[in-house]
Amino acid sequence: MYEHLLSLVSNYSKSFFYLGIGSCPHVYKPEDLTSKDDQLLPCFVKEKLQHDERIQILHIDPAFYQKWNFLNEYFSKHLPGCFYVMESEDIHVWETNQIQVICASTRFHHPNPPHSSEDTTWFLESLTEDAIVNGYQMVYQEYTGYYTQSVFKKIYENCSDRLKQRFRNQILFDISYNTDHGCSTDMVKYKPIYQANGAFLNILLYSNEELYTKLDTHPMIREILAKNLISSYRQALNTIHVDYRRAINGDPVFHAGLYGYNERATPADIMKVLQTEISKSVPLLQKTGLLSVEDSKKLESYFQSYATIDRYKWYELVSSLVKFEHAQRLGQPA
Repeated sequence: MYEHLLSLVSNYSKSFFYLGIGSCPHVYKPEDLTSKDDQLLPCFVKEKLQHDERIQILHIDPAFYQKWNFLNEYFSKHLPGCFYVMESEDIHVWETNQIQVICASTRFHHPNPPHSSEDTTWFLESLTEDAIVNGYQMVYQEYTGYYTQSVFKKIYENCSDRLKQRFRNQILFDISYNTDHGCSTDMVKYKPIYQANGAFLNILLYSNEELYTKLDTHPMIREILAKNLISSYRQALNTIHVDYRRAINGDPVFHAGLYGYNERATPADIMKVLQTEISKSVPLLQKTGLLSVEDSKKLESYFQSYATIDRYKWYELVSSLVKFEHAQRLGQPA
């Protein structure tokens, strides 16, 4: 079925494409579907329609097989003058001169585990490639709770360097930018964020340095940058310091090879690696105000005197310097 769906997508001329997975409504009457919960024709699609853009939508959900009458009533109401075609028993289409909506009653096999016989990465790659080559924008939204960012970044990294900027401009996985990707995403609150030239502001594909340069572009950038910086700091601390403590006890380390030290590394070797990893986050933590000048000096002194401080007390001291509660400082002078 995926090959047929791909053919339907590629053969329709458009400027915008929306892929919804698990988007079958859970209400019994079309009039009970609110804008907040409407995943069939969400607010961001209706805004595109108001600007006379040509749009194609593909919804995939096995629950559609019970909803054909509901869908027909819904689209007849929201897309006046649309005509309906039953492409097959499991694929139904509603279309006007501006929009085509395809609903497929089938299970979407998420790309997990990778390389399995049911891995749909190839399908998503084909859709993104078609969008880039033909110059239209694509939004892929999950309503199943599936985390899309891993496959999103994998497809992006596999994209040729020549096309990476076009990918950023044209392809968006998750309109909530990884803040609300469950089955009840607020469709009024969340929508794609656009740059002045109409390209997507693809926040989750930016490096922390790039996010910093765009700090005042959108409030969500501040939130995501803070989360990234604090997570990087704490991840290095949590993983490497565990190995430091194990090395002191003469136990095998857990993360050999991950950060550049091996099974034979001494506690001093591991602490040196930890200082290097932590130092990578410090400049931006300081610039954004997440790490004050005073706390930066404390951090330096803790590394200089780590051998004289109880290992667990040292961990608490270093951990306390950067916390998620500090995110409210973002953008304030250090």
